[in-house]
Amino acid sequence: MRTSLETTPFEIRNPATGKPLRLAMQELRLLGRLSPVGADLRVQHVFRSAERRPVEVVYAFGLPRDAALRRFRIRGEGFAVDSELKPTRQAEADYEKAIEEGRLAGLARSYRDGVVNLAVGNLRPGETVCVDLEILAGVDLRDDGWRFRFPFTLAPAYHRKARAIESRPGVGELELPEEFEGVILPPWLRDANDLHRVGFELWISSPTPVRQISSPSHRLSVEQGNEEAEPVVSLATESDVPNRDLVLDVKLRAPLSGVVGGAASDGPGGFAVIVPSTQFGRPARQARRVVFVLDRSGSMSGAPIAQARRAVEACLGALAA
Repeated sequence: MRTSLETTPFEIRNPATGKPLRLAMQELRLLGRLSPVGADLRVQHVFRSAERRPVEVVYAFGLPRDAALRRFRIRGEGFAVDSELKPTRQAEADYEKAIEEGRLAGLARSYRDGVVNLAVGNLRPGETVCVDLEILAGVDLRDDGWRFRFPFTLAPAYHRKARAIESRPGVGELELPEEFEGVILPPWLRDANDLHRVGFELWISSPTPVRQISSPSHRLSVEQGNEEAEPVVSLATESDVPNRDLVLDVKLRAPLSGVVGGAASDGPGGFAVIVPSTQFGRPARQARRVVFVLDRSGSMSGAPIAQARRAVEACLGALAA
């Protein structure tokens, strides 16, 4: 069964019922610094439970490609819980023990395709909580700049054993087979009016002056105090819910080259050297064989397969004889 419903970014659900929790307030912000060697990101999600009793919630989100969740912190009025890396079984046992003792606890588990479920136990009614995620991510580096991607959604993927259903009017869900080990995905909504406030603010750090910052996915606002200051990129319209992947292109005035380094708090340091490919000479032009791989699975039926065929035809038409 196919559906045209869109996904909800960074959903919070009750694992006991599988339904979204009633939240009195929600705000999601992506903060961080982008550079040619990667992105240092902070994701902040502020919410308050409108449930009548203490609940355990599951916070579902996706990581960018070539990214890792470094640590997380759950904080609120008079408390803060910092993450600690432990073996899976030990972490699960410690989490369950804390829940039984009535203490606030968190447990993060990563699944395939960058999906992460962060469980928060014993969230009290009316309690305002901020979940801080620290993420390290890569960028697509080129001679004249780089491209950064961030998934604001958990888009449904095709699986022959998965089943898409419409659980209630305007809301769809994807039922996964058992081999997905209980991973929880958010529902999909037709109407984005009731989604929480979402935004981003990213600093661009580059050893080479920036010529242009653009995005094929979102309308941007770029601020820069002077030529030496780092440009700051944010969402141009606050009412524009970025319920799609953020794609950010940074173009430079000259070929990218330089050295980035630093020392860690425990002593050892590291560095990265960026050398443009043009420094090694331009390769001679020669004939190549091009193979187009076209996905013909069930998720591509209808408009997607027709669009893919048109894209292949356009590529063939642009090839030089």
